[in-house]
Amino acid sequence: MLVADAQREVRTAFVGGSMGQLVSGLLWLASAALATWGTPRQAITLLVLGGFFIFPTTQLGLKLLGHAGELSIVLGAHYLPFVFLYGMRMFAALGKLAVARETAGRA
Repeated sequence: MLVADAQREVRTAFVGGSMGQLVSGLLWLASAALATWGTPRQAITLLVLGGFFIFPTTQLGLKLLGHAGELSIVLGAHYLPFVFLYGMRMFAALGKLAVARETAGRA
């Protein structure tokens, strides 16, 4: 698969990232409302707890729009840039484990 093909697949599967941005934006808006009309503690609690649900809520939104939100490309590869960015081989090991797990799951 060419990089351009993989990028196209990601843009298509995740609607260009718009659903994730919408979910995150609504969470931050709700937190700002709580900070304004509630307490800072409530706003922070909402951000922390809501942050755990950004990805599942994004996936739900994608499914409601009729998008699978799934990719055919190996997901562990996203660790590779961190090897160079941080200069830590630990990320290469994590990437290998994720790729092996993904590959084993397809066999």
